[in-house]
Amino acid sequence: MLEVNVTAPPVLEATGLRKTFRVGRKHLTALDGVDLRIGRGETVGLVGESGCGKSTLARVLLMLARPDDGTVRFGDVNPFALRGKELLAWRRRVQMVFQDPYASLNERMTAADIIGEPWRTHRDAAPADRRARVRELLELVGLRAGDADRYPGEFSGGQRQRIGIARALALNPDLIVCDEPVSALDLSVQAQVLNLLAELQRELGVSYLFISHDLSVVRHVADRVSVMYLGKVVEEGPTEEVFDRPVHPYTAALMSAAPTLTPDRGDPILLRGEIPSPLDPPSGCRFRTRCWKATDECATPPPVVARDSRHTGLCHHPL
Repeated sequence: MLEVNVTAPPVLEATGLRKTFRVGRKHLTALDGVDLRIGRGETVGLVGESGCGKSTLARVLLMLARPDDGTVRFGDVNPFALRGKELLAWRRRVQMVFQDPYASLNERMTAADIIGEPWRTHRDAAPADRRARVRELLELVGLRAGDADRYPGEFSGGQRQRIGIARALALNPDLIVCDEPVSALDLSVQAQVLNLLAELQRELGVSYLFISHDLSVVRHVADRVSVMYLGKVVEEGPTEEVFDRPVHPYTAALMSAAPTLTPDRGDPILLRGEIPSPLDPPSGCRFRTRCWKATDECATPPPVVARDSRHTGLCHHPL
């Protein structure tokens, strides 16, 4: 991870994002006032249970879905105000590495075709130059230049994910959204891909939004962590602070369930009840129906609690 200048303008800043979906006669609120800030050369981990809104947030930041409310600033640009050529030019600044390297690569295209596809879309680089740039990218991600003419079926899972990373790097983006990029890989291969992402960040200064269920992976790669629960970011702060000194009870329960080699950590926190339906979430703090610290006060909106200027949470009864 790079040394991040927290006072520098962020690569991306989202404020008050809200996104709802109509489900029958009801509305599902996938994002409810979400804030997110990613600095240049920084990795922000996004964690939370399935259905908490992580993928919806990623889709909004990639402009694959439009928020109902809130703002997104990418540097000094509001991408949702762009049209035509300006929008196409902006899209090259943010790319994505997908979860499944077996589903995200077209089996009928060679590695050279897959990596070069962004250049064809953006009409960047003459066809004569693309071959040389493909070879450079293959070597950059730890593959051989001679692999350019091979098809995805000829590569292992880790090698396929390296091709996906090379494709994401083709347009020299400022931000890459990594959606569970190693969850489909064996543990030894996971380490190789994570080390590759770290090396590329040090060399290129690219920023990552790293979405994952695997807390040990997030702790290894992230500079800061945002914890989501039922459409809200309930805690945000430096990785070690969030893992070791959580503010929010949900964060504490989440971290206590993560595998560890520390023998004296204590028993995991067992939560009562089930996750409420996002179609009918609890009033006030959405975690209160499962929280061991909940009181009647928790039925009202929780305040922002600041452990310090960079570590905050939403809770009436912070830890």
